[in-house]
Amino acid sequence: MIENNTLPLTDLETKAGITEIYRTGTSKNDLSIHFIINGYESELILPTNDNLSSTYNRLKKRLEDFLPYKTDEDKDYFKRLQQTLEITINKNFNWMCGKDIRAEKEGFKENNSNSNNQSEAEQETKSEDDRNSYVPVTVHNAVAMHSGLIQFEGVISSIDTTEEPQAFLKKAEWKCYVCGNLVERPVYNMLDIPSPPKTCSCENENCFENCHEYINSRLFKLQSEDNFLTDATLELLPVYVLEDDINNIQLSSKIRIYGKIHKRQNPKTKQFYTVVVAKFVDYKDRRSIEITEQDKCKLEELSKSETLEQDLTNQFAKQIIGLEFEKLSIILSAVGGEEILHPDNGRVVKRGRINILIIGPPGFGKTELMKEANELRLNSKYVSGTNTTGGSLTSMVVLENGQYVLRLGAAALAVKGFLGINEFDKLKVEHQNCILEVMEEGESILNKYAFLKKINAQTTVIASANPVNGDWVSDTSIQAEELPFPLQILSRFDAIIVVRRQKTKEEALEFAKMYCNRNPADLVSNNDELRKYIELTHQVRNITINPDAYELLNNFFANLVSNKHLGYYTSNRNMPIITRYAEAFARLRLTNVVTKEIAQQAINHIEKMLDRLNIEVAGSLNPRFYTYGKFMNYIQNHSDNPKNALALTDVAQRLRIVDETINAYIGDIIDRSKNIKFNNICKKVLEKTNENVIKVVRVTPATVYWKHQEGCDCERHRDRKTTKNESDNSDDSDSQNPNPEVKKKIE
Repeated sequence: MIENNTLPLTDLETKAGITEIYRTGTSKNDLSIHFIINGYESELILPTNDNLSSTYNRLKKRLEDFLPYKTDEDKDYFKRLQQTLEITINKNFNWMCGKDIRAEKEGFKENNSNSNNQSEAEQETKSEDDRNSYVPVTVHNAVAMHSGLIQFEGVISSIDTTEEPQAFLKKAEWKCYVCGNLVERPVYNMLDIPSPPKTCSCENENCFENCHEYINSRLFKLQSEDNFLTDATLELLPVYVLEDDINNIQLSSKIRIYGKIHKRQNPKTKQFYTVVVAKFVDYKDRRSIEITEQDKCKLEELSKSETLEQDLTNQFAKQIIGLEFEKLSIILSAVGGEEILHPDNGRVVKRGRINILIIGPPGFGKTELMKEANELRLNSKYVSGTNTTGGSLTSMVVLENGQYVLRLGAAALAVKGFLGINEFDKLKVEHQNCILEVMEEGESILNKYAFLKKINAQTTVIASANPVNGDWVSDTSIQAEELPFPLQILSRFDAIIVVRRQKTKEEALEFAKMYCNRNPADLVSNNDELRKYIELTHQVRNITINPDAYELLNNFFANLVSNKHLGYYTSNRNMPIITRYAEAFARLRLTNVVTKEIAQQAINHIEKMLDRLNIEVAGSLNPRFYTYGKFMNYIQNHSDNPKNALALTDVAQRLRIVDETINAYIGDIIDRSKNIKFNNICKKVLEKTNENVIKVVRVTPATVYWKHQEGCDCERHRDRKTTKNESDNSDDSDSQNPNPEVKKKIE
C-alpha cells in the first residue's frame, strides 16, 4: 500500500456522504481508489486506468453492485452520488491514475514532492492566484512559448473588429432531456468545450441540453512598446481579457498582463499560434502622478511668485542652453486650456490642447527639446518623420491570420500626452494631412474594408522642421518660400516658434561661456516638481474670462485679422487659440479666472511669437520693418553727439504724429513695459550698440545718439558737406575773381 495517499475532501463530496477517499496498490495494474461512504460498512473500490471513459463505465457498474436501488429515493441518491464521483474523478484523474508518481521499472514508487496530495488542477489554480508564480518575459519571447504562466508588458495596438464581447466557457454542464439530471464536467481550458456525456444515469443516450455558464471576454493584440515607429511587420501577441477587464480596454494603453499560455489552431491554415488568457490586468499609463498635501502647499506657494514663468522655465531642460521662449511655450502647451468632452460620445466639444511647430536650422536643440517635453506628460511618444507614414501616425486595418484587425499608430498611443514628430517636413503632404484631424478634433476616422471606427487620439502635437534651405536667409524676417509648409497647414498649429542662430560674435561668446560653465548636475534633468505642477494645473476647471479681459482679447483678435501686412495666415481659428493661451496662463497661476492682466500676458506671448515669425508678404509693407527703419533714419539724421541725444519715447511720439503707418503699428501707449511692439522696436535699435553704430547716453528712458563714421552719407553730413563745398567754391571764386578794390590793394 502506498503511504499518505488520502485525498482531501471537498464540500460537494462531504454533502454526498463520502467520508474518505484514498488509493492503494503496489503497481500500475493493481492501483485502486477506495471510497468510504457514510452508512455503509463496506468500501466502494474502483480500479483505475489511463482511460477516463472506461473508468466512468467501471464506476457505474461498481456503483450498481455497491448500491442497488429499490425505491425512487434510492434512485435519486444513486444519481447524486454517481454525479459527485464523476466530478471527483474528473478533477483528480491524474492522481487516481498514479501519474503524480515517478514511473520505475516495476510498478510505482511514492514521490515525496506530492505529499500534499493535491491534484494538479488544484495546484495550478492556486498558482494562478499568486502573481509571483508568473514568469517575467518579453512579448517577443511570449510569442514563441507553448505553455506556462507568464507576465509581460506591452501596448494595445490592435483590437478585434468584432464589436460584441466573445463568450468563453466558465462551467460545462448538460441537462438530460428525459430525467432532468445535470451532468457537470470540469473546464481545464476555457477556450475549448469538454466533450459532452454520452449516457445519463437514466440510461438515456446522447440526449442532453447545454446548460453551460459563460464568461465575457475580448481579444486584443499586444506589441512591444518600442515597436510602433514604422509600418514594418511586428510581433503581435493575442490576449484575451475576462469579466470586468473587458470594460477597461483602451487602445494605445500601456499594460501589464499576468496570464496563461494556450495554443490555438487557425481553421484555415491549420497552423498553431500562441494566445494568452489574462488572469490579472494592470494598466500602466492609467497611473496618476501622486501629489501629496505637502507637495500641494509647496506648489501653490510657487504659483504666487511674480517670476513664476521664469522659475518654471529654469527647471525645464536645464542641459539645453537658451531657448527660454521655446521652453515656456512647451510648458504652456503641457498645461493647455480647459478641454471639454461631450458626456455621451466623448467627442471634443472645446479643445484645450496647444499644438506647437518649431522651425529652425539643424543643431540648435529642437530634437532634444521635444524629447525633454515627453518627460512632462505621461504616455508621451516620439517619432521621426523620416520613417513614419500617415497610417503609422494614426491607425490602419491589416489582415492577420485571416482576420482584419485594427492597428494603432503613435497618435492614438499618446492619448493625453505629447506626440513629438521630429522632421515633420520630411513627411509627404498626404501624410501630414493625416495628423491635422488629430490636432484639431483629437480623433481620427478610419474607414477601410467596410470598417468604420472613430479612433481616440487626444494628444498634443509638438513637431519640428528645418527651413527649406537649411537656414534662414535673413536674420530678421522670413520669406514664405523658406517655409516647408503652405500657410494653410501652418495655421493648424497654435504656435509656430522660429529658432535662429546667434547673430553676433558677442552672442556666440556668451553661449560658449554658458556651455563651459554649466553645472554637471544640470546635464540630467529632474522634472519631478515641474511634472507635479503641470498635473496640478490640470485640476483647474470651469475657467471664466472677465469682461474686461474678453474685451482685450476680442480687440486683439480683430486687429490681428484685419492686419493686411501680417504674413501669418489668419482665420476664425485664431480666436480659440487666443482664449486657449489665456486659459493656459490662468491655469499656470492655478486660478480659474482670466483677468485683464493674464489676458495681456497671453497677448504678449502671441505677439512675441508672431514677431519672431515675421513672414514677409510679397508686394505689401511690413509695418515692423518700416517702423524700425524710420526710427533709425530719424536718429541718424537728428543726433550726432551726447548733447543732442534722443530719447526713444520722443522719437516715437514725433514719428506717430507725421506717419499714420507708425501710429497704427505702435499705438498710443508709448511705454516699453506695456507695449510689446514699441519694446521690440527699442530692443532692435539698442542692438546696434554692438555694431558701434548707436551710443547709449541713458538707460531709462533709453536715450541714444548716432555715432557718425568717416564718409557718413546721412542728411546731417550731406548738409554739412554741401555747406562746406559752397564755402570752398566761394573761396576759390573770390581768389580767381577778386573785386577791384581788393585787387587794387593787392597790387
